[in-house]
Amino acid sequence: MSRSLTFSFDIGYASIGWAVIESASHDDADPSVCGCGAVVFPKDDCQAFKRREYRRLRRNIRSRRVRIERIGRLLVQAQIITQEMKETPGHPAPFYLASEALKGHRNLAPIELWHVLRWYAHNRGYDNNVSWSGGFSEDGGNKEDTERVQHAKDLMDKHGTATMAETICRELKLEEGKADAPMNVSTPAYKNLNTAFPRLTVEKEVRRILELSAPLIPGLTSEIMELIAQHHPLTTEQRGVLIHYGIKLARRYRGSLLFGQLIPRFDNRIISRCPVTWAQVYEAELKKGNSEQSARERAEKLSKVPTANCPEFYEYRMARILCNIRADGEPLSAEIRRELMNQARQEGKLTKASLEKAISSRLGKETETNVSNYFTLHPDSEEALYLNPAVEVLKRSGIGQILSPSVYRIAANRLRRGKSVTPNYLLNLLKSRGESVEALEKKIEKERHQQANRKKAKKTDPDYAATPLKPRYATGRAPYARPVLKKVVEETLDGEDPTRPARGEAHPDGELKAHDGCLYCLLDADSSVNQYQKERRLDTMTNNHLVRHRMLILDRLLKDLIQDFAGGQKDRISRICVEVGKELTAFSGMDSKKIQTELNLRQKSHTEAVNRLKRELPGKALSANLIRKCRIAMDMNWTCPFTGERYGAHELENMEMEHIVPYSFRQSNALSSLVLTRKEVNKMKGQRTGYDFVEQEQGKPVTGRTNLHICSLNNYREFVEKLDDKKWHEDDRKRKKKRKALLMVRGLSHKHQSQNHEAMKEIGMTEGMMTQSSHLMKLACKSIKTSLPDAHIDMIPGAVTAEVRKAWDVFGVFKELCPEAADPVNGRIIKEDLRSLTHLHHALDACVLGLISEIIPADRKNVLRRAIIKRRLDQKMKQDFLELRKKRYYKLREKDGQTGASLVDLPSGIKENIREKLMEQRVIQHVPADMGGALLKETIQRVLSVDGSGEDAMVSLSKKKDGKKEKNQVKASKLVGVFPEGPSKLKALKAAIEIDGNYGVALDPKPVVIRHIKVFKRIMALKEQNGGKPVRILKKGMLIHLTSSKDPKRTGVWRIASIKDNERGIAIDLQIPHSAVPGAKTHEFNWINVKLDTLLTKYRLEIYPTSYTGTPR
Repeated sequence: MSRSLTFSFDIGYASIGWAVIESASHDDADPSVCGCGAVVFPKDDCQAFKRREYRRLRRNIRSRRVRIERIGRLLVQAQIITQEMKETPGHPAPFYLASEALKGHRNLAPIELWHVLRWYAHNRGYDNNVSWSGGFSEDGGNKEDTERVQHAKDLMDKHGTATMAETICRELKLEEGKADAPMNVSTPAYKNLNTAFPRLTVEKEVRRILELSAPLIPGLTSEIMELIAQHHPLTTEQRGVLIHYGIKLARRYRGSLLFGQLIPRFDNRIISRCPVTWAQVYEAELKKGNSEQSARERAEKLSKVPTANCPEFYEYRMARILCNIRADGEPLSAEIRRELMNQARQEGKLTKASLEKAISSRLGKETETNVSNYFTLHPDSEEALYLNPAVEVLKRSGIGQILSPSVYRIAANRLRRGKSVTPNYLLNLLKSRGESVEALEKKIEKERHQQANRKKAKKTDPDYAATPLKPRYATGRAPYARPVLKKVVEETLDGEDPTRPARGEAHPDGELKAHDGCLYCLLDADSSVNQYQKERRLDTMTNNHLVRHRMLILDRLLKDLIQDFAGGQKDRISRICVEVGKELTAFSGMDSKKIQTELNLRQKSHTEAVNRLKRELPGKALSANLIRKCRIAMDMNWTCPFTGERYGAHELENMEMEHIVPYSFRQSNALSSLVLTRKEVNKMKGQRTGYDFVEQEQGKPVTGRTNLHICSLNNYREFVEKLDDKKWHEDDRKRKKKRKALLMVRGLSHKHQSQNHEAMKEIGMTEGMMTQSSHLMKLACKSIKTSLPDAHIDMIPGAVTAEVRKAWDVFGVFKELCPEAADPVNGRIIKEDLRSLTHLHHALDACVLGLISEIIPADRKNVLRRAIIKRRLDQKMKQDFLELRKKRYYKLREKDGQTGASLVDLPSGIKENIREKLMEQRVIQHVPADMGGALLKETIQRVLSVDGSGEDAMVSLSKKKDGKKEKNQVKASKLVGVFPEGPSKLKALKAAIEIDGNYGVALDPKPVVIRHIKVFKRIMALKEQNGGKPVRILKKGMLIHLTSSKDPKRTGVWRIASIKDNERGIAIDLQIPHSAVPGAKTHEFNWINVKLDTLLTKYRLEIYPTSYTGTPR
């Protein structure tokens, strides 16, 4: 009888490691490895992210052109300028015209006003307070934009100016009062100032320019000025006026012609479906006699969940809190729940204190509740008690109490709809209704006075009266559809728990009620709701292109594994092991008290930062950015690593967050990527790593700062070494260790990026990549379960895997395959070096996963796995452990009277088995089949001359690099625009663009390189030349087989690393299949610049087709 199989997967961002484990034949035998390997993905194989950036750039350019066209059309239709004026080229320095007009030195003519408005349409100021922005991730906001805004504010403070135009003129040192801008060749471009002025500042100065110009320019009425630059969205009447002028705006357009824009619809996002509603709609459609396909489509359409900023979700969230609150260990009664809900509806929110007070007033002061513990999970968790953010912000601001009931309702309704409400708006509303404004005016004056007396008040700070109220809306989406949310609230207020079943034979401990709770079906694994969710396609659950692609490859790999190792018999596969992020399994098996303790530990760093800021900066508003800075400062011992300068909490606002490794190399804004330093030091550092910067600049004075120098390299190293990375929660320790590693990265530059393999290796995975992997793993479990419904999914936490690797010392199996990864002193394999040499470490990880499921099987309480990662075992766990363990795999250790459990080393027979299977080198690189589009470099190059004709012509090109012109010669076949087939913009510009990469090389009818442009057309032409026979094509990543009796060393399977076409002909770089060494690097795993003719004639090159398991096909 055949033994059962376990498939194990180590799924990550750029690879999928796999292994097939056969179970032991009897208790005294060991499990065996049937095969292992890895599927790797080439860098940037998913072009969706790059396409998105280009698409965003195109949309920005298009929207700017449309904006300028609309303003120009309005001015022409209002007879302020003529059509000829509208078409004239722009003024060379419109900011100078604007500055002179603002100072009263110049009256703008109509055409000058047009030049100024056109310039402002290009430079509208930075506004990150957009209506569709969500919450902040751990990576924070866009650091570059934040720094540019701060730089603009610093320039305004430096020159004592209040407008963008005046600040630019002062910084460029343009003399005032001249007839035209006194600019010359040496005047720097204003775009190089690296500034982003606040949107409100720019809006004010544009309105001021229009107001100053209105008396002097006929037709420039207040109506036209409001259409161009009013702060609030256009009214229906104003839209009607624009239609009269021939300007029609989309319904989603918000704001004026100059400062407004189209609000994104986000229709391209995958909106979550409510599983309960989905099942209800699906079953209802089937009862109507509709087909399953039609029922699914209808269910997908009608089960979308609403945005979290809706009344139903706020009430649902409050109801779930009321349901979870306990008084003396018992749920709250229906009467108390209703009273608390009504209180929240009246006040807009509850607080932890008001909740405890309300319960104790009804049940007595001696009543013990879990309220205190419930709301210490997170510093912001009390925001879940907000029931009506609009009412809450009116009360919090102190404005709601001084408004009349009618105006209060208007303001609350406007806020609920997401519209802006400022004190000025309310003031005008009261005046228009003939109501008293005295109380509100006093409130405004009081706030203005407090704002002026506040420390570090700046001219650029927005006026209190013009500052919108900011309700604390919920972000994201609700978990269920509106009917389900309402049902949860209804059952909760009736005193029931929506997640519990009704009492009956099947559930004797259920609640006394007529029906199961509306959410109980989600907890019942066998419910129809959960069965339907298992059958839903994965592409309906994510629109992340990378995740979808990896799921597709995982599905293909799974099919090949079933075919190659199980003979197509799915029933032989008993278990699937997947390494997953610990967030999926960390809290399983914990009670609420242990979860509470764990969460408190995770939040300790954040809480400590908040408490320290409150203590040292009393009365200071604590922004997310300030808390992030404080956490970094605490990690860095309040010291700048580049100068050794100490700083305190009062200086945090003057310190800048700087990427240790330039953002262009490592796209992460996580805390571990950042340090704090002075602005002047940040500027000196530029695009260098921290280590390179100190090494190259040590001892030099910091420009602009007295008595401040860059520290010596020895002091820098010593400082980094002494940084603490052992305190607090594991997440904090990981963050600190990652930062220390980044602080020691060296030898990185854009010029030699391809050669910086060692430095790039040290950088490691960014946090975004880790999140991607985690999401991938969650969907992978669902995908595998769909293909193998009878197999048990064993999700193994990474902490268990790490402990097992330490105990088993499995890296020794690579001593034969990768001897250079061994430590020359003790002979042990160095993991980091191994990862840079071979992709088979993914296969080894998968082997370990599979063996864990056999040697450390999961039981209901996970006793064995919990035991090996615990330092000490209590008596109960020790007893359970002794009953379950297999003696030859485990041992007990006694130390200081404490008992611990550990694994013994893996039996030598299993290690030899793994080594043999790794030597099969089953590493397959996924080769993208896409032949669409064109891969082009971004730089346009000037064509100087063309020598010859056709594809073999040599073209002389010129391009600018670092301000200097460079010349080079390129084959015409590698360029676009030299010999165009039709009309060409590049031909008119006497320019060309280089094709960035080859699709492959066709072997028939004779070898020729296929550039990555018009690929399909080229292949069809080659097929026709080949007599209609399919053309053999070699592509990067494919496997080939070479045979040579004269050179047996080269005989075997190789992977194509790159394809080149130069003066000497077509050449190929080859690698052995498992190699992770860069393809262009001289190494024993690589064979560089091999002529294709040599491979075809001397080595009898053959394409080597395989499945994703590496089995020849």
